[in-house]
Amino acid sequence: MKVKPSGKNSTVKDHDKKSDIDLHKWLKSIGKATFVEILFPALSGNINVSYREIAEKYPTYKKYTTQQTRLAAARSVFRHGLELKALRIITASSRLDPNVVEQARVYLKP
Repeated sequence: MKVKPSGKNSTVKDHDKKSDIDLHKWLKSIGKATFVEILFPALSGNINVSYREIAEKYPTYKKYTTQQTRLAAARSVFRHGLELKALRIITASSRLDPNVVEQARVYLKP
């Protein structure tokens, strides 16, 4: 018979685990390169920026048919305070363009 841990620590761990799952899901929806190249800099200045404003500033964003979905997922990352954790995940990725990984490292520097 398994005994479920009780107390505050298990709640915190469960919450952290859910946040990690959500973060990976959001990054998959956004696209790691899109997060680094477009949405991180756009949302760092103003989390309420519209997708139209982003598309004006970053013309490559216009090509996405899922602009609002990507923006909503990126806002969730920021609202949960997971943007730096997202950048750390991106810097550990071996499948991304090295320039994207380097840009994520630059954003992580204080």
